[in-house]
Amino acid sequence: MTQYATIAELYTYGAPAVAFGGLGTDILTNALVAASALVDSYIRSRYTPPLTAWGSDVKQAVCKIAAYEALVIRGYNPAAGSDPNILARHDAAVAWLRGVSRGEIHLDVTPALATPSQGSAVVSASRRRGW
Repeated sequence: MTQYATIAELYTYGAPAVAFGGLGTDILTNALVAASALVDSYIRSRYTPPLTAWGSDVKQAVCKIAAYEALVIRGYNPAAGSDPNILARHDAAVAWLRGVSRGEIHLDVTPALATPSQGSAVVSASRRRGW
C-alpha cells in the first residue's frame, strides 16, 4: 500500500483540516492511498511504481485528488454551493497526471527497480532532451 503524502500534507496541499469536518484519519488515509494508486496508474507508462522518492509536485497532486475524494464522502457538492475550487484543483491534478503519462511533464522521482521482464522505466535526462 503506497501513500505519497501524509495527512499533514493533505491539510497543506489539499484543503485545511477544518474543511474535512470531522472525517476520521482512516477515511483521510484511505483517500491518500487511493489517490496514490491513481498517480501510479498514470505514471506506470513511464516509471515503475511504486516510487521510492518523489517531490512536492507528486505530493500536491495526491493531496488535491484525495481532498476531493474525502470531501465527496462528507457531502461536497459544488452544484449546491460548495467551493468549486476543490473540484477545479482535482481536475487540474488529473490533467497534470495525463501530461506526465504522455511524456509532456517529466518528474524528478526514483521509481522502483524494474524486474528483468519489465526492463528499465528510468528515463535519462539526455534521452528526454534528445541528445
